[in-house]
Amino acid sequence: MEGGEGSENLAYVIYTSGSTGRPKGVMISHGSLTNHMRWMLETFPLNDSDVVLQKTPFSFDAAVWEFYAPLLSGARLALARPGTHLDSGALVEQMIERRVSVLQVVPTLLQMLVEEPGLGSCRWLRRVFCGGEALTTGLARRLAERVDVELVNLYGPTETTAEPGRTVPIGRPVANTQMYVLDRRQRVLPAGVAGELYVSGAGLARGYLNRPELTAEKFQPHPFIGGGARLYRTGDMARHLEDGRIEFLGRADEQVKLRGYRIELGEIEAALKEHPSVRESVLLVREDGSGNKQLVAYVVCRRKEPPTAGRLREFLKERLPEHMLHMTFVMLDTMPLTTSGKIDRRMLPDPKSLAPSAAESYIAPRNEVERIITDIWQEVLKVERVGVNDNFFDLGGHSLLMFQIQGKLRQAFQTDLSTVDLFKYPSVSSLRERLSREEIEPTSFEPEQDRARKQREAINRRKRSAEEPGRRAR
Repeated sequence: MEGGEGSENLAYVIYTSGSTGRPKGVMISHGSLTNHMRWMLETFPLNDSDVVLQKTPFSFDAAVWEFYAPLLSGARLALARPGTHLDSGALVEQMIERRVSVLQVVPTLLQMLVEEPGLGSCRWLRRVFCGGEALTTGLARRLAERVDVELVNLYGPTETTAEPGRTVPIGRPVANTQMYVLDRRQRVLPAGVAGELYVSGAGLARGYLNRPELTAEKFQPHPFIGGGARLYRTGDMARHLEDGRIEFLGRADEQVKLRGYRIELGEIEAALKEHPSVRESVLLVREDGSGNKQLVAYVVCRRKEPPTAGRLREFLKERLPEHMLHMTFVMLDTMPLTTSGKIDRRMLPDPKSLAPSAAESYIAPRNEVERIITDIWQEVLKVERVGVNDNFFDLGGHSLLMFQIQGKLRQAFQTDLSTVDLFKYPSVSSLRERLSREEIEPTSFEPEQDRARKQREAINRRKRSAEEPGRRAR
């Protein structure tokens, strides 16, 4: 560590794993820390009657201002008991006991906090800082319904020492800090156009400890100023609003291309959170047993009886385009959290290890047509059992598998069945009803049943063949 008292000297090193999982030491100078704290106290002043609850583990950058702000302004610093940042009930108890007036939380904890009955008794609370994840307008609205406080949406990677649609805008940069929304060629984008967010100015870290290559990759020469100025590439997507504020749109690595469509995972998460029964939601892209990518929605609900996957999909139909609706839903009691209280996406369960979520309890096929359809679904979807009320998409189906289903159904029933029909009739029972409407003469159903029996026998033969030694069983 360097000595001396200059602004460029090192103040601290905080390790952050980011999206790679490999910890990297972020070096923050005294100048960066001083700039941040001066802006913080000028913009959000504290007085000697304020109580700031210090609950963030000190190994995380968000803890820095919790320590310094009250000590620099003459306010009181209240140290929370260990584990409070993961327990909303214990947090409320300490807020009441300590008469806390200023609180900092991540959105995941705020989601739990607004559900706590005792929150209304925190009558000294006047300001809540929220950061670390995207803050939705729905969550901000629910907080306003519970308590009369000022809500401040913070933004800032560890590397910047700063808090510079459906989410609450992150506002404008802090003092002596600049933010740019740039395209892939580092050209400035106009208001309303999404691009990657870059940060420059007094708030930047010196770089990563003993990681010169990573430092050069993330802290790049400033294309507009020169003279040794640098830009930090955040990896976040954002856009300028007409009033100059910046709206956070999610991580750049959360924008995926699936079956030819570019999909913003954060947009689906935000739409799900608008459902009155949904408390939290996380979207991931995972591979199924065949190596095909599929969307998986992890949902935590407020009620003991959560809405079915079908009802959630119907809700999303009013808010999202068709290509964003094909996903598997996984209902959880709680989200796995990191030690900082954020959602730990790496610990979310693989849907292949869970039983498929059916809209209703299992009902076996009741006639030959339904048996043919369920056999085809089991073969294509590679699942052990399909009930007549199970939804194709809830079982892991998507548009590519739908084309396989379509071809096999056409062969089995000699009918001109379109993919639109499969979207409209996503369960075995509804599809059987759609097929039965094509029968003009009652007697004409007998040859159809005969063809169905032959197709079922052929499918069973393929199943037995696939289970022979030397071939992988489904």
